Amino acid sequence: MRFKISPTYLWTLVLISCLTGPVAFAGELPASSGIEWATLTPPQQDFLKRFEARWSQLPPDRQMNLANGAQHWLAMTPDERARSQQQLAHWHALPPEQRTQIRDRVREFRSLPPQAQEQIRAHFQRFSHLSAEQRQRLKARWHALTPDQRRGAQAELRRTPAPDGAEQ
Repeated sequence: MRFKISPTYLWTLVLISCLTGPVAFAGELPASSGIEWATLTPPQQDFLKRFEARWSQLPPDRQMNLANGAQHWLAMTPDERARSQQQLAHWHALPPEQRTQIRDRVREFRSLPPQAQEQIRAHFQRFSHLSAEQRQRLKARWHALTPDQRRGAQAELRRTPAPDGAEQ
């Protein structure tokens, strides 16, 4: 079975690889001195065919990211792929400065201890369950705060236990 890969699919794979880094799918493929092209599954090879000629020159971590990204993409449902493509289109529509800011925040988040990451996830989960109107009111209140008030609110959030028994 051959897969036809559009440029959008390929860029989605590249975005997934860039944003998630080598830890995203750790354990799915062994981290070694590299991945031989012949060890990729036929669907992965078809998906990554644009890289075939230079595959052996790619750094091992890049090979792993691409192979894992292809494996992840191929396991997605059509709806998940469509959503991923929409997210990629949104990403490309962002100004470069905003993309840089997002990458920096992701790096900062990944550098946090696991407990702090879990607390942030729990607060985000709580926020995402608010109604659109509640979220909008909360955002408006946040934007009305001075920088000092925001720092105080952030400090308070760090001291507040995460909901549903999540560790802090």
